[in-house]
Amino acid sequence: MTPTQQYATLEEGSPVVQFVHQGSQCAGGLVFLTPRDSATGMARGMILDANGTLVWNQTESLRGLNQRIQHLKAQKYRGETYLTYWMGNNELDPPVGAGYMLDNSYRERHQIQPVGYPAADKHEFHVTQDGTAIVIVYSPVLEDLSPVGGTSGWVLDGIFQEIDIETGALLFEWYALQHFPLNTTFHDLDSCGHRRCGSDPSTAFDFFHINSMDKTPTGDYLISSRHTHSVISIDASSGAVQWHDARWRVPDMITLFNNSAKAENDRMPEARGIALKADVPAHQVWLQAFYRHPSHLKSGSRGNVDILPSGNFLVGWGHSAAYTEYTADGTTILFSTHFSPFILFSVELTNSYRIFKDSGVGQPLTDPPAVVVGRQVFVSWNGATEVARWRLEVLDGSDQLTFHPVVTVPRQSFETAIALPSGYEASKFRAPLIVM
Repeated sequence: MTPTQQYATLEEGSPVVQFVHQGSQCAGGLVFLTPRDSATGMARGMILDANGTLVWNQTESLRGLNQRIQHLKAQKYRGETYLTYWMGNNELDPPVGAGYMLDNSYRERHQIQPVGYPAADKHEFHVTQDGTAIVIVYSPVLEDLSPVGGTSGWVLDGIFQEIDIETGALLFEWYALQHFPLNTTFHDLDSCGHRRCGSDPSTAFDFFHINSMDKTPTGDYLISSRHTHSVISIDASSGAVQWHDARWRVPDMITLFNNSAKAENDRMPEARGIALKADVPAHQVWLQAFYRHPSHLKSGSRGNVDILPSGNFLVGWGHSAAYTEYTADGTTILFSTHFSPFILFSVELTNSYRIFKDSGVGQPLTDPPAVVVGRQVFVSWNGATEVARWRLEVLDGSDQLTFHPVVTVPRQSFETAIALPSGYEASKFRAPLIVM
């Protein structure tokens, strides 16, 4: 079992984060992840501080059964920072899924749905520097499968859309089948288990598989395609493929996470993060740095590379429940941590599709709960980032209305335990007050 921290004031627990190495140059801030339970397939949003202590555990906004969260991160929109994520379930019939944007009080401000399709796919939800949103759609269509050794059958077309956040209007749309022939895939028609891919819409042949999307500084698009083993630049005016040989970072840098293997038992090299320097006009790319896990992890799926405001690089290891921070050149590991035992990585008890690190302020509108256990009061405030101390107050006995403080304690962690002073009854206290 994956070690879990339990709380008196919160029904759901959080993973116990184990630091293998933690140096003094680590960037501060918050870590955004979506731990997935392999038993249920469900994933929920979670924010930790730089020391692995829980800050926010998503408890109330999973809409219905079989919903999951992916891509939890802080993104800028119109000068404000939003907590964003994809939520849904693409395995339902019909599928459900959309992008969500919450303000710093965890109130939903925007929900982004694809245009003309029932659901956005789980692989991406990106807010661009132009104040628009990019979502991915997978749509089954009938095609001739003879180029890949089949007959007529169903193919999963990889589609992305750029959408105006305020109006929901479609600004740009691109279809993989219009630009890539089926025989460019490295995927196999026999990869769908007991049935051959393409026999019906539920087993549509996923020839392309968009993993990630970004918008370049020039306004074009960057796609990572798992099943064509490609990173592709798309012209924003025509949709034409400019080059393909991810994430566009600064004007001449691309970062990507290279899984290297499709499964834990693949006889392939370890996974690694990669930073590339690109000269687009010359169609040339150089390796700038790579980021290896000290235990040479494999990661059969998922994973990401994130550049932090400090200039450090963070790698989330996807299939393997770990994340690591590096200097920009990849030569020094600043911290390495995991939230499941190493020995369980191969069975994938838990993981997070991607992991990000950023600054942020949480000011929830909920009341902080307090739970009395014996002679202790346990208190927390889910999502609050500015609590410094807690103050316990007691009725003074004169009018049953007036309270006065009897103890003030520093915030200890996500949850703080306050000992009830001797000589007072628990029923005479009111819920501890927050001192910011």
